[in-house]
Amino acid sequence: MFIPVFLGDVAGLRRWTALSAIALLVATWPLWTLTSEFPAIPFLQQLCDVPPIVDRCLLGVLLLGLGLLTLAPERWARLSGLAVLLVGLALLALDQHRFQPWFYQLMLFMAVMLVGDRRFVWQWLQALVISIYFFSALGKLDYEFLHTVGQQFLAATVDLLGLGQPPPAAAPSVAVAVLPLAELILACGLAVPSTRRWFGVVACLFHGLLIAILGPWGLDHSAGVLLWNAQFAVQAILLFVLPLRQPAPVPAHGRRTLGLGKMAAATVVGLAMLLPWVERFGYWDHWPSWALYAPHSSRAEVWIAQTAIDRLPASLQNAMAEDAGEAEDEFALWVRLPIERWSLLATRTPIYPQSRFQLGVALALAQRVQSEFHLKVRLLSAANRLNGSRQVREFVGIKSLAEPQRWFWCNTRPRPLQQ
Repeated sequence: MFIPVFLGDVAGLRRWTALSAIALLVATWPLWTLTSEFPAIPFLQQLCDVPPIVDRCLLGVLLLGLGLLTLAPERWARLSGLAVLLVGLALLALDQHRFQPWFYQLMLFMAVMLVGDRRFVWQWLQALVISIYFFSALGKLDYEFLHTVGQQFLAATVDLLGLGQPPPAAAPSVAVAVLPLAELILACGLAVPSTRRWFGVVACLFHGLLIAILGPWGLDHSAGVLLWNAQFAVQAILLFVLPLRQPAPVPAHGRRTLGLGKMAAATVVGLAMLLPWVERFGYWDHWPSWALYAPHSSRAEVWIAQTAIDRLPASLQNAMAEDAGEAEDEFALWVRLPIERWSLLATRTPIYPQSRFQLGVALALAQRVQSEFHLKVRLLSAANRLNGSRQVREFVGIKSLAEPQRWFWCNTRPRPLQQ
């Protein structure tokens, strides 16, 4: 039959990964084409003046490579995968916002799939996916999730399953912890060979439930979130339930190259599984640490004087209008800008959850406001795991933002805003 042939083995997983990436790129296309007013913040300051046409050309090459991975014969796989990896890294360098968890996963998958040994690829991709579940669970087992987003998840789940009365406004932490504990059990079950297939089925059902909770009938998250969960649901079957076909023998002349490729791929995946341990100390970003639906991330609050609102980008003013029900007192001197909602409306993706990136968004708005004391920024550290407390620093005036820019290793300067 066509479907088992299409989906089975490493080739099938590669095709599914590429097809899912195409769907996610289409769902979030303003992020990649720079057609919105939302600022792009490169990782290196030297890339700030790169014109948007470069991003669009790179996107075209990326889509071509993904298309070949999906439909072309197997002999094109390594060349197409290498092109996807290199072009993807270039697109990441041009905008930190593109460091979406699903895109990071795509880059890691492509790096491992360049190795020709099927069994090696299978084992390391299994280890990587298990680590995603593990760190996703770990990121939610804290005060912030249990008292904020976790409460929303619990209420949506109770409502979806029709379990009777909604939970109280402050449900017990034990009840809220069911989701991260389920992820943790899932990671453990997938890590044990004797239970792997059963838990692969459970993982598929788990993502189906998440789609129901996060969909328009629940918490109404973005299309990208739902598509990535759909990718994981099928991926669980392909990677953990279906048996791996017998690997092809490797010719003697190719073993040396294969050995170097294995070392490189193992190093990449090994780092991806080690770096999340230093996320809470500020040495690695939240999303590539798989802190998913985890509100403990560092962030920036951007405030503007009432008299300067008309200088803001039109799309941001539209986001403020949608937020009118939660607006500050109209007689207040300062108004908090809903940059999170602006990101969703303009790029169809959640804002990158990092104070460094959001400071860059504030700097882009400062270029539009062009008035020294009409803007202020509050930088909040990551929340304490045990009590949710944060360190807060406030900066009033555009010139004062020079100080926090020196705190970060990566660039905070934005590329020019699109008009």
